[in-house]
Parts: sequence; structure tokens; C-alpha cells
Amino acid sequence: MSRSSANIKAFLYALQVCVVLTAAFLYLWFRLDASFLHSEPFLMALVFISIALLTVIVFQSIRISVTASTMAQGMAESMLIYSRELFSELYRGSPVPYLVIDGNGTVDSANLAALRLFGVQDGWFQGKYIFDLLVSPDEEHMSLISEYFKKRVSVNDEEAQIVRPDGKERWVLLSLFSFTDANRAHKGLLTLVDVTKQKEVDKAKTEFVSLASHQLRTPISAMKWNIELLETAGQSTFSPTEREYIEKIGRGVVRMEALVSDFLSVSKLELGTFVPQIVSIPFTPFMEAILESHEKQAEKRGITIERIWNEHESIQSDAHLLEMAVNNLVSNAVKYTINGGIVRISLESHDRHHVISVSDTGIGIPESEQDQIFTKIFRASNAKTEVPDGTGLGLYIVREAIRVLGGDVTFVSKQNEGTTFTIVLPL
Repeated sequence: MSRSSANIKAFLYALQVCVVLTAAFLYLWFRLDASFLHSEPFLMALVFISIALLTVIVFQSIRISVTASTMAQGMAESMLIYSRELFSELYRGSPVPYLVIDGNGTVDSANLAALRLFGVQDGWFQGKYIFDLLVSPDEEHMSLISEYFKKRVSVNDEEAQIVRPDGKERWVLLSLFSFTDANRAHKGLLTLVDVTKQKEVDKAKTEFVSLASHQLRTPISAMKWNIELLETAGQSTFSPTEREYIEKIGRGVVRMEALVSDFLSVSKLELGTFVPQIVSIPFTPFMEAILESHEKQAEKRGITIERIWNEHESIQSDAHLLEMAVNNLVSNAVKYTINGGIVRISLESHDRHHVISVSDTGIGIPESEQDQIFTKIFRASNAKTEVPDGTGLGLYIVREAIRVLGGDVTFVSKQNEGTTFTIVLPL
């Protein structure tokens, strides 16, 4: 509103006030007993002057109020325009790829970084369904993200691969946030962080570990065989000191073999070279083969191993992957259980899944560290103190192996009381 418009508006309001006051005065004059006004011209003049002054005061007050309101409105509009222009500039020129999608998942707009990431020109995204342009290793992953968006649930740092017209591979971490626009329509802001280089570096590291592990297995196996030959051949000729040295070398080779085996398992799981071969596995011979390698240590420390399952029970799974997972859990249970404790293994089969539990009466996991227990190379503080030797890879292997099998692994633990790990596998 201009200044002249504000003055006109104030004048009209003041004129209305003047008319009302004058009408009220004339009503008093003609309708009521106001004879004193006729005899006192001074009083009548004073009344008219008062009405005039009130009119001027009202006019000035309204003019100031309207002018201030007009200025505030103008400033607000200017700030809004500036904010919109600033947001538009930041959105378009940001180094982070952004896309705005409508409630159905169709792309409304994309900034320059998003165009560069996909290797396309402006306008290419128009009308495209965003979830057709993203691929996940898990086929149901994108469908789940789409459902989250429809329910207005935010998604943060989910790994996916984008589909570029030129076929080049790009990996991203995507985050999707819902919001309501000025027209109260459901919209989404999608951010994509390019992690292709990190993925390539991780893959190269994994391939190197895999290659190194393969190359190390042969000399370690040769060392192990020769130590066994020495132990057999030198029973009668070696002195107690020499036998002690050979035993120490043997223990070192066994630890090295376990370490290389863990690294090789991790690299295979991360490279995705494990293709599950689902077969029917008789559970009793499967578990007895695993327990055989731990019973000597258990007997030596007075640990009781309890078996709770149907003798004729079978389980549908991949034997190698399942052995990796269960063997690591049993090994940890025996290793971290106090002398004279109990390790319990059970199997229950339900309509849709198998449940394998491995529990112990061991040292447990500190509550503050439980959220890191499946992290690669992580060992709980009390585990490091009680058993210094360890790679921190065992539970990571358990989680990855069970993930490949399409299952889940959870645990409950209390420090100094014990831990129970539970594997749930689909039938």
C-alpha cells in the first residue's frame, strides 16, 4: 500500500469518527434538554472544537498505524522474497545432490549436483519415478523406503546404487525427508551422497585381504604339519624345554591359522562370493562335529555343555555358512565362561523359522558396549582382560553369515552373569 493510499484510508476513518461525534452532539442538542447550550455559545464552540481535535487525533493515529503496518508488510514481503531467492540459490548451487519429489515419488526438480551425479542435462528428471532410478542389493529395500516415504517416515544414510543413462556405476548414501509445501501437498527432499570411491577402496581392501589370506594358508598349513611331525618324532629325544618350545610354536601357528581363517571368511562375505546352497542338515551330527573341537577345552575347565534339541531334528540351511556362525558362538561361549560354568545349545523349529540359541554363564558384555558387539575388530573391554588373544571378527562373521542366509541374530547379556545369542532362520 502506498503512502497516499494510507492517508486516504486514515482520512476516511477520521471522517467517520467526526460524523459520529457530530451526530451524537446534534442528538443531544435537539432531542434532550440542552437549553444551556443555546444560552452559552462559548460552550457550543468548545464542543465543536473538541470534536475537531478528536478527529485530527484519530486521523493522525490511524495514519501512523496504517503507515507502520504498510512498512512492516513491505519488509516482510521483501524478506520472504529474499529468503526464497536465497534458498533457491543454495538448493540449485549446493555441492550436495538434492531432488524434490511429490507424494507419489515423481521428481519435481533436481539441483545441478544431482544432474552431474546422474550425468544428465536439465529437464531429464521431469516426470521420472525416483525409485526406478535407485537400486539396492536387497530387492525389497527400495520398496521398503518407498513405503516409509508414503507414511512420512524419514530415511537416513541408506546405501543404494543409482541408475545412470550411460551405465556407469555410482554408489550413494540416500536420505529422504517428508515435508508439506505451501499448498499443503506432501513432498519429499532427497539427498544423495556419492560414496563410489569409498566403495571401491573397501572392495580393494577386501580383495587384498582375501588374496593375502589365501596365500598365507599354504605356509601355515606346512608349518602346522611339520610341528605335528616334530612332536611325534621327538617324544623320546626332546628335552622338556625343547618340547615346551615346540608346544609354544604350535599354539602360535594355531592362532595364526584361526586369524587367517577369520580374515578369509570376512573377505568372502563382504565380496558376496558366498552363494548359499540350502540343504537339509541333520542337526545332531552337525552340532556334534562343532562341539568336538571345543570339548577338550571345556573338560579341562570343568564346563558342562548341555544339548537341548530333538535327536532327529533337521534344519534347512547352508551347511558352511551355518557352521561359521554357530561355531563362532560356541567358541566364544566356551572361551568366556568361567571355570565350572555351563554352555547350553538349543534348537526349536516353528512353522516359519528355526531358532538356535547358544547361552553361557560367562563374563557377559558390559551394557555400555553392547551396541558395538557386532562391529568388525571390536572386543568388549572385559573380554580383552580375561582372554587377551582374539581378533574381534567372530561376531561380525556371525552377523554377516546369518544375513546371507536371510536370518537374524540377537543377544541378551548381563555382565558377570552370562550371555545368550539367538539365531532365527527362515524355513
